[in-house]
Amino acid sequence: MLKNYFILPPSGEIPLPEPAQNRQKDKQPENRPSTQKTESNPPGDNPGISIRTLMNAINGNSGTTNEGQTGDLPKEEFTHKEFMAAWDAYIAQEEKKGKKILTSFLKSQKPTLTGYTIQLTFTGKHMADEIRINAGNILKFLRKKLNNYALDINIELRQEPREKTRKKLYTPGEIFVHLHSKNPLLKDLKEKFGLHIS
Repeated sequence: MLKNYFILPPSGEIPLPEPAQNRQKDKQPENRPSTQKTESNPPGDNPGISIRTLMNAINGNSGTTNEGQTGDLPKEEFTHKEFMAAWDAYIAQEEKKGKKILTSFLKSQKPTLTGYTIQLTFTGKHMADEIRINAGNILKFLRKKLNNYALDINIELRQEPREKTRKKLYTPGEIFVHLHSKNPLLKDLKEKFGLHIS
């Protein structure tokens, strides 16, 4: 079924729009406000939109405070128990939304508080990046729930040393000593069967 179709005049001629020059001569200039800058708006006084105001609008912050400044916003005290209850409430809220990856990362690391700074340390870059992406939402929820807008979050990535990730190779003698410490009867079996473990 055709939705867009044109109806042609009976003569078969398609009317073309007038050239722009002819239209301007025929029309009288209307009283429109000037779009040119006046002296009342000097350069730099433009009340336009900045990136900061857009980011504040996205994160739900008011445009009156800069990032990191709390201004006149409340800073109520809270206990560690209240903080953990709010933390668990945020995880439950995100689980209901179906954000399983985020919630599993948040569950895997218990946060620590240093003053009003939430400390999170992850060993995987993907985990740390996922939390960084959602840090604004986490802070927004916790600040509102605890009525403390001085809360901040610090996410660190801790690299495991290579030595811990390498597996150590054991000799048969070291394995036997280890198993013998767990079960002393192995020595009797070794002697009974005449086994030589080097």
